[in-house]
Amino acid sequence: TPLYPHHVEAVNRAYARADGAEAAARKFAITVAYQISGRTSEAAWVTLDAMEWDGHFNCLIAEVPQSKTVKLKIAAFFAGVNQHRCFFTALGDNLALNRPPPSEDNVDWLLPDLHAVCPKPGKRLGSYLKALLPRDRGGAATYAGYAVANLPDDVSGAGLRPGVINAIAAKMPGGFVAAMTGHDVTGLSALYEYLDPDRAVLMAAVIVMAGYLALPWGHLGLGPVPASFDWLCSRVDNAALTRMMASLFYVDGLRAFMMGAPLRPALEAALASLVMYYEDRERLGEMRSVGRKMRYCWRGAFRPTATDVDADAVLRDWSKLLRAKFNSDNLHLTSPPATVNVQPIVTAVTRLTNLVESQARTISELQEALVENRLELSNMRNAISNAINAPAGTAGTTKAAVPPAVAVVAAAAAATTWVSCSMQPETTAATD
Repeated sequence: TPLYPHHVEAVNRAYARADGAEAAARKFAITVAYQISGRTSEAAWVTLDAMEWDGHFNCLIAEVPQSKTVKLKIAAFFAGVNQHRCFFTALGDNLALNRPPPSEDNVDWLLPDLHAVCPKPGKRLGSYLKALLPRDRGGAATYAGYAVANLPDDVSGAGLRPGVINAIAAKMPGGFVAAMTGHDVTGLSALYEYLDPDRAVLMAAVIVMAGYLALPWGHLGLGPVPASFDWLCSRVDNAALTRMMASLFYVDGLRAFMMGAPLRPALEAALASLVMYYEDRERLGEMRSVGRKMRYCWRGAFRPTATDVDADAVLRDWSKLLRAKFNSDNLHLTSPPATVNVQPIVTAVTRLTNLVESQARTISELQEALVENRLELSNMRNAISNAINAPAGTAGTTKAAVPPAVAVVAAAAAATTWVSCSMQPETTAATD
């Protein structure tokens, strides 16, 4: 029975609500198999060395061996319209909660758990799907509270490929569908011998699978742009952001994700995606263990003296900013398909988005300043308390003792003046 994109989205949502390392690993495996749109065993044979970042199409491109034809096909791993269709969010969750096992054959597999059960990885992938059936239909007790009622009774990993084919075939020519599935289309037209269907034509199917409206019939275009920290680079300590990434993700030994390595942009997109969806997922109760680790790693990288509440406030601010950038970058997919020229509208909305982002960034900076001021005030209160509670006649004191009430009033007045001054904009005007 075909498993359509809405089935995959529901499964990933259920595992996100279930939370935990196992749920993150299963969600990632299902996302990879879905975006490959291949036979169930093929996802287990993807290696990090066979992947590259495509900066033009803003996605990962991988060479995938096809089990039936013994040929390589090109697959794309891409961002989605929401967190449940996004490869980078699933990647981030998995790397945050699961440490990759050491490879015995010196090969870094994208899905080491699936590769470990070769030659029958499809059976394990199918078990991930069956686990979310309702209990009375054979679902697992562990996930009884997260069952997906609309899954077919005979759900299996083999349903992913026909589900994708049927979903996208209704919205584009057959040649475009074949670019996603890996079928040979050179016999249809000599055009496909020159056009690179593994990239340009692939994007038409990627857009639909990501959850966006299909392009007009037969049209090509750019796919979704993942979340990024572009709008935060001017005000965020990049070294601290790198430290946060290093402590959040288990990538030790994975050469492809190291600084300057080919897949580093994908790791940065994973962190940006987790931050962008942070507020939504906290509200929906999804992957809370990842949220807790994000707050812990943010404090360690940016402000060790901050509280968990402070980290939560900053991550929520960042989430809004990254969401605005994401929406702006993907206006080409959210504008309704039409033959009229929508570029002026897109340009106007982009300018408006930039203006809103600028205002939001200013507000975020003020909120961060308030967090710092609150920490300073806390230190002042402690100092005042110590001064009040100090025993009279302390050795070495030569000045007359100041009454406690006077000390408190004077310190509070000084603190109020300091906070007021610290919140004023800096000025460079010279004074005589």
